[in-house]
Amino acid sequence: MADYGNIITAGQLLRDLERGRVEPCYFFFGPEDVLVDRALARLKQAALDPAAADFNWDVFRADDDEVNWVAFSDALNSLPLMAARRVVVLKRAGKAGQVKSVAGLIERAVESPSPDRILVLIDPDLDLKKPKAFHKKLLERCVAVEFAHPKPAELQRHLRDFAVGFGKEIEEEALSRILTDSSPGLRDLLSKLEVLVFYVGDKPVIEARDVEACSVFSREVEIFKLLEALGRRDPTMTRLTLGQLLQRRADTGGLIHLLYRQVWALYRMKYLQEKSVPPGQWQAQLNLKPAFLERRYREYLPNYTRRELGLSLEILAQVDLTRKTLAVDDQQVFWTMTERLLNPAGRAKQE
Repeated sequence: MADYGNIITAGQLLRDLERGRVEPCYFFFGPEDVLVDRALARLKQAALDPAAADFNWDVFRADDDEVNWVAFSDALNSLPLMAARRVVVLKRAGKAGQVKSVAGLIERAVESPSPDRILVLIDPDLDLKKPKAFHKKLLERCVAVEFAHPKPAELQRHLRDFAVGFGKEIEEEALSRILTDSSPGLRDLLSKLEVLVFYVGDKPVIEARDVEACSVFSREVEIFKLLEALGRRDPTMTRLTLGQLLQRRADTGGLIHLLYRQVWALYRMKYLQEKSVPPGQWQAQLNLKPAFLERRYREYLPNYTRRELGLSLEILAQVDLTRKTLAVDDQQVFWTMTERLLNPAGRAKQE
């Protein structure tokens, strides 16, 4: 395996950003997407003025069938708007390496970095032992940051950090119970903690008895994971999570209600964004509770147009009416509904 001396850890990256040190090109790799999301949020804070951040922050997904490579090229070559620099993020960058013209565009960008642009390339599937030629160039030219799964001893620290982010403390015994009942990934831990934050309400401390008393803990976690997978337009995770929900016999009406609430919030946020309402004023108009929902929903906004969100609301209303008025199988309703929600505009064209 080649020695790529410029690889740093996620912790090192966060420390650099806290000092205000940013680089013109990053290559994020590794499976821990929760830490990637946190790093992107910190990078946005460190690199961009809040007043102009949304105008100079572009996110693309190379695995999206409808990815607009012309828009990606324009973002790479455009000057910042009312700011010193802009940030361009490309997720699943390995897929772009399979498109010769796009791979060439990216390689030129990393070989000749611009002082007014920060390029972030993300690929969780890099094989560091046998990297492809495209990945090798990214490892050599960019500051490479590895986002590995935390070691068991680090999970408690991350869980405490998440709790502080929600304005909560968490007792040692409650920590142990959550870690015992969870998979080692941070995504699962974060999902369970979000459910607990809802459950405890205004209580400042999450106790072991809260974990015990939350009788629908596992089922609610799966519902939140489904909301997240749909928000990210991740078909693999959506189908996997739906299968887990069906095994747990999730309440059909409750699930549709939660989905409708999320899509409605996204629709309203998209409207405020299009009307150029400053993001700092959104919460006052939306009144989302708990407050972390606003941050989560904002992550999903680039994944949908307002038309798609409107179509999603129509899909959910139709599905709810169907299950209330016709003798239909709940499992079939769920599968059909989620497939339509993953691509609402495409389904509308077919119909």
